Amino acid sequence: MKAVAVGKSQLVHGEMLSPLSAIPAKSIEHGEVFTRRWVVDLILDLAGYTPDRELAALTAVEPACGGGAFLAAMATRVSTSCRKHDRPLLDAKPALRALDLLAWNVTVSRRLVREVLVNEGWSLPEAREVAAVWVRQGDYLLDPHGQQDLDFVIGNPPYVRLEDVPADRMLAYRSACPTMTGRSDLYVGFYERGLRSLRPGGTLAFICADRWMRNQYGRQLREFVAGSYSVDVTVTMHDVDAFEEHVSAYPAVTVLRRAEQGAAVVVDTRRGFGWRDVPELVESITAADPWVPAAGHFEVARLPHWFSGGDSWPAE
Repeated sequence: MKAVAVGKSQLVHGEMLSPLSAIPAKSIEHGEVFTRRWVVDLILDLAGYTPDRELAALTAVEPACGGGAFLAAMATRVSTSCRKHDRPLLDAKPALRALDLLAWNVTVSRRLVREVLVNEGWSLPEAREVAAVWVRQGDYLLDPHGQQDLDFVIGNPPYVRLEDVPADRMLAYRSACPTMTGRSDLYVGFYERGLRSLRPGGTLAFICADRWMRNQYGRQLREFVAGSYSVDVTVTMHDVDAFEEHVSAYPAVTVLRRAEQGAAVVVDTRRGFGWRDVPELVESITAADPWVPAAGHFEVARLPHWFSGGDSWPAE
């Protein structure tokens, strides 16, 4: 079984640790689930990562880029935004950061970003320079260079159980991310680390298994969210073909903000929901009063407030 070593040591709470055992590559690859492009675009729209904004002046992180599904869409939007706001592409070098544990994913993602930017009309030297800055290898949960005051954290965190992680690295994860209790999945830590890195008003938007919203190991994360963040939108997609391959992940899109809790929009999609439904769904969610189509593949409701403490978040 091949293992993945990332860095010689890790920094946790300001203390340099001895080298940690690598997570077996098989566990990481098993936890990778690649998101369909139309789902990525839906998430970016709900997060407000849209080219009408001056994206070169904002900062976004994709914490587990994999093969680049989110990166490709984000690169396209940054390019369009630069054209729209008359900014050179190199102005956007600080605008996007992506990490991945696997060196191969970093190589693939950099190549994909270069291709997207060249296809958008930028020169190869510019595209190469930007891709090299945007994408690097690293462990997001223990990254000593992790940025703060972010405008966006967006992506699809890996589905890896803590029991599949070597004991020393698992302890480092638990120390860095106190919400990772019990038999947690790594994605719980991605939520915590991402939320902590947001500036006031910043947005986190993930597609992820929704078990943490109701089960015991998600309790600490739910309390953490309820204490300092706003649940803006949840979109349950249990019966939707959201990924490139079939997985029993029970996914949901969650859009959270570093802000006081206000009204929350809850969406339940039905079998058959797909890219044709996205414009209508986004329009419904962003409207002053969400509306429900007379006949369609989703239902929308606005709650005047969200749930407090660590109690389970109802599915209905």
